[in-house]
Amino acid sequence: MRVATSVRNRPRFTHPHTHLRRPINDLCINPPCSVMPTSSSSTSEHAAASTTQPEKMTRFLAILIDSVLTMLVSWIPVLGPLLGAGYFLVRDGLTLDFMNQRSIGKHVMGLKVKRADGQAMDIETSAKRNWMFAIGGVTALVAEIPLLGWLLALPISLAALAIGLYEGYRVLTRSDQKRWGDDMARTTVVKA
Repeated sequence: MRVATSVRNRPRFTHPHTHLRRPINDLCINPPCSVMPTSSSSTSEHAAASTTQPEKMTRFLAILIDSVLTMLVSWIPVLGPLLGAGYFLVRDGLTLDFMNQRSIGKHVMGLKVKRADGQAMDIETSAKRNWMFAIGGVTALVAEIPLLGWLLALPISLAALAIGLYEGYRVLTRSDQKRWGDDMARTTVVKA
């Protein structure tokens, strides 16, 4: 004798391979699926996150644009490194009309930085978010000191490299793409 079970009480089956822990019910590709959906709220949250979260390549190109501009400015003797470091510090909080409180790279790539509290970006929040990228300009300035400059600049530049690699690693490996600077300033990068 068979007992009829309702759709709601149907057991969830897992994939026979132990390394694939997702339930089979989640593997439906076409929207009207014959298996019951697991959760509509997680699907809508994922869809909302994917529409505002930028592509990783777009973020990379934005920082590449900012880095190239900073490198060009840094070639100006003595003042160049300071101007480059200053730009990296305040780049997301500048209130210039054409930039609209975002860096030139983010403006070109159609991105903006959004604060968790909903306030507009300001220079203080930008400095909290980007201080680690200004270390490169400080390194170039320290290297200008006669005799000891290069000895002091080496550990500073190695620290800047390590921090920069860590920041890139976080963007590439985290689902929310937040850098350490984003956590410190409570910000996130979204499509404009």
